[in-house]
Amino acid sequence: MGIYGCQYKSEGRDKVNINWKNNKYSELFKIGYNETDTLLKVFFSDGKELATYHMGKNPGLFPSSIKIKSNNRRIAVSSSIFLRFLTELNSENSIVAIDNLNFVHSTLKGYLNNPIEIQPSGELQLEELIKSEPNIFCAYTLNAEGIPAFSRLYKQNITVLYIQNHQENHPLARSEWIKVFGLITNKLNIATQIFNRVDSVYLSHLKKITPHKKTIMINAPYSGNWMVPNRNNYLSHLLNDANLNCIWQDENLNEQQLTYTIPLEIAFKCLLQADIWLNIGSYSDLDKLLKNEPRIESVLNSNDKIKIFQNNKQQEESGANSYWDLGSIHPEILLNDLINIGQGKFDSLYFYQQFR
Repeated sequence: MGIYGCQYKSEGRDKVNINWKNNKYSELFKIGYNETDTLLKVFFSDGKELATYHMGKNPGLFPSSIKIKSNNRRIAVSSSIFLRFLTELNSENSIVAIDNLNFVHSTLKGYLNNPIEIQPSGELQLEELIKSEPNIFCAYTLNAEGIPAFSRLYKQNITVLYIQNHQENHPLARSEWIKVFGLITNKLNIATQIFNRVDSVYLSHLKKITPHKKTIMINAPYSGNWMVPNRNNYLSHLLNDANLNCIWQDENLNEQQLTYTIPLEIAFKCLLQADIWLNIGSYSDLDKLLKNEPRIESVLNSNDKIKIFQNNKQQEESGANSYWDLGSIHPEILLNDLINIGQGKFDSLYFYQQFR
């Protein structure tokens, strides 16, 4: 039987009363329960159901759901972000496989118990994944076309649990996915407490906003393209919450398009008007960027007051950068950095360092 047979359009087939919990921010999962059973629904970014999972005593009452066993959790993860969620819950001992240890920050490696690498070269190695004998594989997919690739895992009694936090449009919505990891590790109450603290600190940072708004430009050219986030992108939410003016944003663009490309000439004009330039691609210093794109040097000479910051203060030689995983779970740290940058307080930044 294909995977589609147990995932798509299960809403309405299971005639059992379920009390669904409301999330505060996340739109791409929901958790429901009754006295004996718990359901988890995961959705695509367009709102269509991706999968329904069941935990509890009565799996026969939910024939259209994917079963998650309640004991002996052995978890494989396809991202260091998922690893970070599990370590936040002190559940790192359950991890038997991970995508690439080079992407794991040194602050996390000491907690691991020799997990198998399943994507050391970027492509998922199914044989290695199966060899690690997980009963849950935390993965993600961009669309329905990516689902059949995991069909072999179901035949090996490995449940593919889709973690779609990367498609949430709000930074706190991404963080709220810790509740899903709390569910599968029997620590939902702890996960909820962690998220509530993150939410509380994030909202408290908003009280530090001052009326003066700095103008920013973001990202850098890559292969002749300059990608920028649209207004509904999670990064735009962070920047707006930090009271930063996103000079590149086009009011006429469809907000469903979360990123888009602008011509280099337009990007250079934005740089000329910006007070701050953030996230300059993958460059470790400004000289390497200018060597790759010499035209930017004349722009910076014309706007000699612009301050430049890169999000690699926590990056290690292996390439691991906790900006991506810790920042996903703790957007309050990211927000605090951005607020301080906007207010000219550069001494205590956590993820960012100043290049100019």
